[in-house]
Amino acid sequence: MKKILLMCVMAIIFCISVNAHANEDMFKPVKAEVFYYGWDVETRTRLSPDDVRNRYWTKINIVNEHEVEQFIKWLELDKMTKISVHEEDTRLVIDLYDLNGKRVTYYASTFNLCSEDSVFKRRIDKEFKEKFTFQANGL
Repeated sequence: MKKILLMCVMAIIFCISVNAHANEDMFKPVKAEVFYYGWDVETRTRLSPDDVRNRYWTKINIVNEHEVEQFIKWLELDKMTKISVHEEDTRLVIDLYDLNGKRVTYYASTFNLCSEDSVFKRRIDKEFKEKFTFQANGL
């Protein structure tokens, strides 16, 4: 009987620890910060995400969880594919934050939306660019 009880306790501890690790790996954004520098600005060197964060023209904060969720769906991150690593000239930075303050970053060049490490990418189009270019939208 003691062996069975001990095995049950050990199984419960194992399940709790597995569940705790699974929750650590889950990232649920609740806030988004978008930094836009300009699609057509000529620079002497390639801009990094930090450069754009420090010299942005436009900054957008999204703090409503539902709007963050809709924004992420609009980004179509699921369409990003693994491509050879090639850092691109950053023009837009998207920082997503969870409740614990953990940040996941994506950036866009004039051609692609990229993961922070530049491994995953998807092409962007005129509609994507115009979303962040307020002059083109007549504002």
